Amino acid sequence: MAPRARLPRERVVRRRPTRRAERMSVAPRGHLVPKLGARQSFVAIFVLTIAVGTTLLWLPLASTPTGSAPFLSALFTATSATFVTGLTVVDTSTYWTGFGQVVIVSLIQIGGLGYMLLLPSPLPLPVRSISTLLAASSAP
Repeated sequence: MAPRARLPRERVVRRRPTRRAERMSVAPRGHLVPKLGARQSFVAIFVLTIAVGTTLLWLPLASTPTGSAPFLSALFTATSATFVTGLTVVDTSTYWTGFGQVVIVSLIQIGGLGYMLLLPSPLPLPVRSISTLLAASSAP
């Protein structure tokens, strides 16, 4: 049987075969959260932790004087606690209530956990290269 003759305006559409990796990396339409790398997500988590800690310390429930703590005091305390520096603008034991102290201790724990997860990450690369050098130097 002879192939069918095409009409003048008829086009043949051929699809390019896609690799599996290309199909998986395409984000769905309307995707609001961009895909972040490891470093970007680490920084985003720290910024989010500081923002939540600042908001909680800014509540009237967190400080002993009437009303809420000044925003900059809450921000500085939350940042200092998250980065485990220990700097404070006010005396922690007298200015913050029990709720505020629990928030500060939680921020210290979250910040310390972040450092413990961050510090070992660059270590495997030099260890592999050193072991490769040692193996190469001991070969006959």
